[in-house]
Amino acid sequence: MKHPTRKLSSPFPNTEQPGNRTQFGSHVIVWLFPALLVFALLIGYTENASSGTPEEFIEVLRRLASAEDETSYSGARLIVFHTPRGLTVREDLVIHHPPEVDAVKVLSIIGREHFDKHRENEHLKRKDRRERRRSRGDRLSDRRRMLPPRKRISNLSDEEIKLLVQNYRFHLSRGAAIAGEETDEIKIYPQYEDRPTKRLFIARRNDIVLRVDEFDYTGHLRFMALFTRIEFDREKVEATLAELKNDEKLIFKKGERQSLPIKGAEAEKALEGRLVQPTYLPTGFRLLDTRYIKRRSSTVFLRYSDGLATFSLFERKGKHKSHDHDRGSRRRGGKTITRHDVPIHVMRQHHTHILEWSNSGVDFTLIGELDASELIKVAESAILASRNDIKKE
Repeated sequence: MKHPTRKLSSPFPNTEQPGNRTQFGSHVIVWLFPALLVFALLIGYTENASSGTPEEFIEVLRRLASAEDETSYSGARLIVFHTPRGLTVREDLVIHHPPEVDAVKVLSIIGREHFDKHRENEHLKRKDRRERRRSRGDRLSDRRRMLPPRKRISNLSDEEIKLLVQNYRFHLSRGAAIAGEETDEIKIYPQYEDRPTKRLFIARRNDIVLRVDEFDYTGHLRFMALFTRIEFDREKVEATLAELKNDEKLIFKKGERQSLPIKGAEAEKALEGRLVQPTYLPTGFRLLDTRYIKRRSSTVFLRYSDGLATFSLFERKGKHKSHDHDRGSRRRGGKTITRHDVPIHVMRQHHTHILEWSNSGVDFTLIGELDASELIKVAESAILASRNDIKKE
């Protein structure tokens, strides 16, 4: 059965006219919620739908990567995502001009006054935390800021592509028009339970992704990005970039990475001991790499993925006998469980779960997008692995 569809005109005023930007919130409130209902409940327009082979899937991923590397574009993009304060809606001006430029300027945010107030409060909190760290040392809870970044499907490594093809299937169909462009719809869905689902709408003429829907392992829509206007004329893109070259609100996303790869021997030297690797991994997951956080060489983490979902295990040589007192005020919404006589604090932030524990003189933080029960199994195996390493010594 085909779902009825209709072409939605953009509810937004011309974002190049600053005087109209204040109207963004009222326009979105009227338009967004029925649209989100359609996005979340209907799988989409499925004319000439077909399930693809792994070889076809790999070819599609390569086309997406090639398109991002070769195609210039600029336009307005609607972002919808969930935060601890509820649903946040943002409109961005996007400028993509390979190979150097990948920039975003935030035009409007729903609830801007509340948002700014929250940012101001967070700034004061961060300043206070920095003062405390100068006298007490780095806190393990800082690893909560290292949530798995949202990674473009077009930027996957060869190893991630291989894992994605092994653990997920894809469904190709004709998509509805977006920003005046004809599209193909690609749905990426898991072979195993409790894994995320992703849906892409790509422009048929050049393979640029025009819309992304991300559903968490429970099936809830957690993120959506949708172009409401896009321009592929290279000269116009260059003109827009030149016009905004001195705009301080234009953020260039390509920059220095916060972490770097590290080899096993170097990691153990940084930790002043053995690097602990969990012996249990959820089906389909593999170790992608081992990295360390710049400016904090004593913090090492292992990054695991099944191609789409990720989790990371952070390890740091313990400097404090107990973190319980320091963490007490931050444990609202979490719970403490005990596995193999080791207390593990489990909490949730955004769409991820965070587990913290200390064992054998090492502080551990496990952050991942999976169900908490799976991550607890990973933590249990890491606890046992650290004890086995001590016995071997």
